[in-house]
Amino acid sequence: MVAYASHLSFLLFSNKKVLKINAYTGTDMAKLDLNSLDDEHVKLLINELKYPETHIDVNELKTIVASRINERQEIISFKLGIKYLLTIKRGNIEKDRFSISIIFKDTYHTLVRIDINGGTHDNPDGTIAPKSHIHIYNDKYDKKDRFAYEINLKDFPDIYNLYNVYMSFLEYNNIKDLE
Repeated sequence: MVAYASHLSFLLFSNKKVLKINAYTGTDMAKLDLNSLDDEHVKLLINELKYPETHIDVNELKTIVASRINERQEIISFKLGIKYLLTIKRGNIEKDRFSISIIFKDTYHTLVRIDINGGTHDNPDGTIAPKSHIHIYNDKYDKKDRFAYEINLKDFPDIYNLYNVYMSFLEYNNIKDLE
């Protein structure tokens, strides 16, 4: 049995959702408990505009072929000022296996993590996510990224290229450079 993210269609940017997100103000969400977010708040936080405070050398991501990667980037949300860490990790041996995460800096809970070629993932409900999968914050478990889903290839069309996955991850989480 495979876990699907069909109930997570909220992650797509639709006009209706964007309007709803824009209706929230910093004061409405100022009391967010990052240790206990419901699905609606998770949706809003994923879709909220964020920007990098520090940068990763994207040229390095384009050219690194088979070496270890342990990169970290500081991200901040535009309206709420929530601080995140974006991490990219890859070991020395399996060059096609890597993870990219965005985690809350205050709690270290994962908001979103994508694992490429990491092996199948056994979910608590008995479903199995494929070897490349996505984790999304889920308040049902103490470890908020305990549940994994199949990756929607519309969101991540080239999952075997580190640079392309990084760029898709930025778009998926609405992280944009200030211009």
